[in-house]
Amino acid sequence: GGGGAGMEEMLREKERMVEAVLAEGKVLSVRVAEKEAAVKGMRGVLAEEEGRRIEAEEMLGVVRAQLEAAGAKMKRLEAAEKSATEAKEAADKRLRELGSESKTRAGSAAALEAARAEIDALKKSHRTAVENSVMRVQAEMQTRLEALVAENAEKEKAAAAEAARRAVLPAMSRPLRVLHWTDVHFHVVPKMWPLPGLKTMLGLANLHIRGRAAEFDARRTVPAIARRAAMGLGVRTLGTTPGDRRKADLVLCTGDVAALGSQEELKEAAVFLREMEVKMGVPVKLVPGNHDRYVADSPVDENFGSFLGRAARGSKKGESSAGDGSWPRIIFCDHARRIAVVAMDQSRPSKLSRGECSAVQLKNLEQILEDLKSFAVVLIGHYPLVHPTLRAAPPPLLNPSAWQPLIPKYKLLGRSLIDVDAFAEAISKNPPLAYLCGHHHSFYVRRGLATPSQSVSKPTWFLCGGNSACLNVPVKSRRRAGVFEFDVLPPTEAEPRGSIRSLRRVAWGEKEDDEFSEERLLVDVEGTLVDEFAARQDFKWRV
Repeated sequence: GGGGAGMEEMLREKERMVEAVLAEGKVLSVRVAEKEAAVKGMRGVLAEEEGRRIEAEEMLGVVRAQLEAAGAKMKRLEAAEKSATEAKEAADKRLRELGSESKTRAGSAAALEAARAEIDALKKSHRTAVENSVMRVQAEMQTRLEALVAENAEKEKAAAAEAARRAVLPAMSRPLRVLHWTDVHFHVVPKMWPLPGLKTMLGLANLHIRGRAAEFDARRTVPAIARRAAMGLGVRTLGTTPGDRRKADLVLCTGDVAALGSQEELKEAAVFLREMEVKMGVPVKLVPGNHDRYVADSPVDENFGSFLGRAARGSKKGESSAGDGSWPRIIFCDHARRIAVVAMDQSRPSKLSRGECSAVQLKNLEQILEDLKSFAVVLIGHYPLVHPTLRAAPPPLLNPSAWQPLIPKYKLLGRSLIDVDAFAEAISKNPPLAYLCGHHHSFYVRRGLATPSQSVSKPTWFLCGGNSACLNVPVKSRRRAGVFEFDVLPPTEAEPRGSIRSLRRVAWGEKEDDEFSEERLLVDVEGTLVDEFAARQDFKWRV
């Protein structure tokens, strides 16, 4: 018995070493991808400088054309000089003729000599003027040419310096690109013998009698999510070049990857998740939803352990480990950029669709947010915290300055967190930059406060991903399958909590082969909410 336990401990140690090596390999892959992005940026700069060189060559062509025009003018002057010489020769001939006729006319000869001298003086003066003009034009062209060459050399030097700077651009100056998807509901029809439990039977009725099973096509959309994340959106972000299509650095799923929480569904979903992580070469992390822990024996930790962060401690099969202190979990932390992602487990097997954070998890969350208060923190969970459509209360008439952009909480009978008020209070002291969730199958984006105790100067982005697998609704519907992609910028002196930029909702296209192609910009590169269709803007100012 003791030898067996030692052997198991040794095997577990080996597994941890393998996981560490794999994690290090993933980090190296990310660094290689970053270097490739830097090389792409350098190529763009070199292409831009090539355009400047071509422009300089075109200007040199203009200078050459001007020199050719000056040469043509000089040829015309030479022709005029030739004509004057011919006129002089004709005059000389005439003088000789006159001399032969009357050698006694000395006065006429003297006059003709004076005329000849005047003509010679005019020819010399004209030639000098032409030569001076040509020399002046040549000097001006040479000066301009030298200035252009020097300017081009300076630009090339600056471009080389910029390329070198970008090649060694520190990771802390680049944003973290995140892809968020949720609620795909993989479904496998269970065996009917032995008979499933009552809740599973009700779930089957909901899926097949009400037709909910026909709404979702996870086997089609989840592989497309991986392709979309690997391709990138091409949005303009700080520290990138125009047209940058850098792929996502982190993929987050906020639960409900299964429909009935069965072993078959969770196992199939885990296979897709592993393929996604391997093909993309970036971490894929998730939190379980209420459909993943649909019944008491749903094997969530057994199938999703590697995607939930560190292994759960002390949880029984099908039960959340949130109450034992193992949640929340810091599933991503970049100390260089000071960006962290914290995950919560809110799913519980229940007769309805309610969730719960638990007092232990909320206490741990407060401590984690305190420890990460200098970081840009993205918090993820399955259940919404704020309502998708209800507006904040208007400013009071007697004391308008006391108004706060409070967003009503998400409280739906049997479908929300039973401790949503305690959850809002737990994040009020050190509110996260953003809270990502699913559960509500229509996406929305809001920014504001969840509780009066939260500081007005520290509003939170609330991003509900809706779902990523519903295809039987119109393309413009909020229930259409889609994903969020956005950039998280590190904290700065101006924005000490970081910022969310370039947030887009990418929905499944209308045609069969469109996949995720319908892009809608929700938050621009300045961090401003720009789409009123998909987002409730509860106040018109930005912090």
